[in-house]
Amino acid sequence: MFSTRTGLALLLLFPALLGGIKANAQPIDGNICPGESQVHRMARSRNFFLYVCAEENQPTYYVGTAKNGSGTIILPLSSVKGEVYTARNKGHVYVLDFDRQRLTIIFPSGRKVVQSVEQVYD
Repeated sequence: MFSTRTGLALLLLFPALLGGIKANAQPIDGNICPGESQVHRMARSRNFFLYVCAEENQPTYYVGTAKNGSGTIILPLSSVKGEVYTARNKGHVYVLDFDRQRLTIIFPSGRKVVQSVEQVYD
């Protein structure tokens, strides 16, 4: 898991990205955000539930949870530009763009996976 004290993030590669696994799932109840942060924005793509967590209304974390239950990633945000949230981990870049309604994951090899944001929860 994520430790806010050490800044360590857990990266779980989601099989859903590779195999297009379908699952019926709903956003989780309760707070998925680390520490004292709370859900600031929430959306879903074909394979993931997506969260931006904030502390004192300042976005601080990106959280992606695979709908098929294979894993969750919690990362500190590396940049916020309007409604575009970026997080980085070990060469992977996660860009959650609420303006364009899409999630882009860039792998260390340069390969990109782009998923439309199907729903934004307010």
